[in-house]
Amino acid sequence: MKEMATVRKGSGTAVRRRRKKQLVGTKHETNGTAVYNGAAGAESNIETIRLRAYELFLTRGATHGDDLADWFNAEREFRVARTS
Repeated sequence: MKEMATVRKGSGTAVRRRRKKQLVGTKHETNGTAVYNGAAGAESNIETIRLRAYELFLTRGATHGDDLADWFNAEREFRVARTS
C-alpha cells in the first residue's frame, strides 16, 4: 500500500505524491531479487541447494557444463526430503 505525501511546488501550490511505504525488516537480495521479511528461511533453503549442487558437481569429477542440471537435481532432492 502506498502513502500520500504533500509536497509544495516552487509556485506555492501543494501537490500530493505517492510514496512507497517503508517495509519493516531486513532487505536481502538473492539471485537479483529483493526479498523482505521472513527471508531467512528462503536463504537457508537456497544455501542448502547451492551446497548440494556443488557436491553433485564434485561427484561428477568437477567437469563444467552441467551446472544447471546439478542445480535442478539438488532442488529436486531438497523438495523430496522436505515432503518425506
